[in-house]
Amino acid sequence: MKRRSAIIGFFILFILFLFPSDIFAADVVINEFLPKPSSGSEWVEFYNTTVSLVDLSNYFFDDDTDFNLDGDSLGRDKISLSGMLPGQGTCYWELGTFLNNDGDTPTLFKANGTIEDSYPYKTVTTDKSYSRVPDGESWQSDQTPTKSSIKCLDLVPTPTPTTTPTPTPGPTATPTPGPTATSTPVPPTATAIPTKTPTPTKTPTPVPTLTPTPEMSPAATPSGEILGTESSPVPEIEPQKGSIKPVIISLLFVSIGLALLAFVWVWKHRDVMKAHTSNINP
Repeated sequence: MKRRSAIIGFFILFILFLFPSDIFAADVVINEFLPKPSSGSEWVEFYNTTVSLVDLSNYFFDDDTDFNLDGDSLGRDKISLSGMLPGQGTCYWELGTFLNNDGDTPTLFKANGTIEDSYPYKTVTTDKSYSRVPDGESWQSDQTPTKSSIKCLDLVPTPTPTTTPTPTPGPTATPTPGPTATSTPVPPTATAIPTKTPTPTKTPTPVPTLTPTPEMSPAATPSGEILGTESSPVPEIEPQKGSIKPVIISLLFVSIGLALLAFVWVWKHRDVMKAHTSNINP
């Protein structure tokens, strides 16, 4: 029993190795191609096996399985496809004279270089195609061409990413200097010279001399009774003679001192006085 299971498993692996494209369906496959038309251009048809929109710009078509090999004896390179192929839709691409009549390997590559689908052929029949029957299924040779009615180049084009332009800074305005205000010198203003006012000296007030009042002695009568007292007249307070002389002397010394101070101040500020006088009387 175990031997039988092993044989079945080996057989399945062998089938997967020989027919990987038929077992694992790709999103997009080569559906039909005409390698030898009696007139016109060769062409290849593609089929979207999914129900979603497929961007063909992610695929390349070539006549060999080497993604990096380009430029054969006829100078042909792999073809970059384009267009948005609808789900389970088909479209064809004109090849000119791309496929060889003595055998070739039409191959569909993904943009990263991996093979999406490929089918080799050895012989060709004029105006007969190799085709999957039905669409996307097993390959059949010598088929009556059933080329798609839609050209891949007529599909909705692959959207081009829009780049936001970087704004270019405009010229910076340079401020124009205006006229500079010229200051007019102002003539110096005469400064008044403060005059020192002498401080008046307080004149001492003469102090009156008090004359002691004689005490009144009561007069006794022969009977010893006090009849009354005799009142003496109160002497008038007279200013002391000669008290005004020191005041006059003090005022004299103060006047002399103030005069000397004024003379010294005028002597020290004689230059200022001259300038002041010249400003007043130009």
